[in-house]
Amino acid sequence: MPGTISLQQIRLVLHTRITAPLLSIFVVLLGYAVLISSGFSRFGIWKHVLLAVLSLSVLKILEGICIDYVGREKNAVWILYMPLLFGFLFTYAILFTGDKPWRTSEGSTI
Repeated sequence: MPGTISLQQIRLVLHTRITAPLLSIFVVLLGYAVLISSGFSRFGIWKHVLLAVLSLSVLKILEGICIDYVGREKNAVWILYMPLLFGFLFTYAILFTGDKPWRTSEGSTI
């Protein structure tokens, strides 16, 4: 019957409405983390801008792959949260392991 919506489609729409705003937060955080970790260079920050654009592209490609997979599989709605996990882990890795804010210039801890 045309016009009927399956339970799987309803789940997909609801979880997509949850993950889309959360993903936008991680997109901003990821771009910020890449650009803030670049530091100052007299040659510019074009390499870090390129890295930020590439990492955001990877995040959006991963989101598209996950949405496509969830559309085909019935009980795989949790896969929609994978780009959020990737965004969080990548942002964490850049901010806290790349900059090492807990270290001083001598190498001792604060």
